[in-house]
Amino acid sequence: MHYRRDIDGLRFFAVIPVLLHHAGLSLLPGGWLGVDIFFVISGYLITRMLIDEIRMVGRIDLVSFYERRARRILPALFLVLFISTILALLWLPPNALLKFGESLGTTGLFVSNLYFMTQSGYFSDHLLVRPLIHTWSLAVEEQFYIVYPVLLIFAAKVRVPLLPLLLILAAGSLVFAFWAHQAYPEQVFYFPISRAWEPLVGSIAALTQRTHTSSWRFGGDIGLILICYALMTGASEAHITTPFPGLQSFMACLGSGPIKLLAGSTTH
Repeated sequence: MHYRRDIDGLRFFAVIPVLLHHAGLSLLPGGWLGVDIFFVISGYLITRMLIDEIRMVGRIDLVSFYERRARRILPALFLVLFISTILALLWLPPNALLKFGESLGTTGLFVSNLYFMTQSGYFSDHLLVRPLIHTWSLAVEEQFYIVYPVLLIFAAKVRVPLLPLLLILAAGSLVFAFWAHQAYPEQVFYFPISRAWEPLVGSIAALTQRTHTSSWRFGGDIGLILICYALMTGASEAHITTPFPGLQSFMACLGSGPIKLLAGSTTH
């Protein structure tokens, strides 16, 4: 892919708000929505790469794909786990150290989202002191990467139109998320099926990529406004209830997906 400045700009809106949120700063009440934006970016980029691979060589090399993912993710992950383990041994009391060990094992297997889902809601005070709480989003992302390339291969083999398929899956995931929020308001935040619609928004944007036009430049401005509004108006009562899915998460994804990413330039 050519270098995309708009995607790097979106990464800023994905990473910085999350850092501010975990630092306990109230500058952006919806800082936790940066993860939603990042999921959209991931879905967009992975779809562009896989579709380009299909067009160039006629197939997806799963071994090569997973090898690239491992080289990109594992070195940084192992460094974080190594440093976190040393600090946990030095500072955490026995009970907290036991919980850290549990989360450490699930993080290495990329299922920490399922582990934290069994503990309590994301905004519960006792989970905010878990050193590896942030790895839940990496687990969701990697679970998507395991399933999604296989889905593309299957769709290509049976000649199923990809765009309608992704639209149906995204809609189904979103409907499931709203249903699960009523029955399981704390668990839905971590569950991969209720999160699938977010990377799928990026995937849909990648499949409908357009060239840069003045009208879509304006669309990009609208996307930026939606993202900023979501970050600034995210539920300040997050410590009481898990506000996912909600209007803010939908606006954050809409701003970074079929508006902002479609507005991006395909040039250097």
